[in-house]
Amino acid sequence: MKALMPTHDKLADSMKNNHRKIPAVFSGYQLNSAVLDLIWLERLRQQQLLREGKFTFSCATVGIDPDRKLRVCTEELGEIAEAIDKLEIASLASTAKTRPQIKSARAHLRDEIVQLAACAIAWLESIQEEKQ
Repeated sequence: MKALMPTHDKLADSMKNNHRKIPAVFSGYQLNSAVLDLIWLERLRQQQLLREGKFTFSCATVGIDPDRKLRVCTEELGEIAEAIDKLEIASLASTAKTRPQIKSARAHLRDEIVQLAACAIAWLESIQEEKQ
């Protein structure tokens, strides 16, 4: 299986050379645009909060030590764990009355995952910017 999985650098190089040619390993796979939109909107929200001074840096900020960015991502991961706990509690008490709570808990879990994904993408953006 490992032989089928190119490294990110190899994949990026192959895609740079031919933007339209997708490696056979990935044929049939499509990114979910609704998910990408959620992540993009969260990145925009994070940048707005940074501009408003709600925090002093984001994972996209160049020059911030990786350990600080890791702590941001770890905090987001902790919020995902809390959201999972809430979803499990709501699901265990599943009745007609708790269905809205379950739906809300799922939405909260999705939002927390989106926040982590946006932080990770922001960190990648800073790495790309530092390369240039």
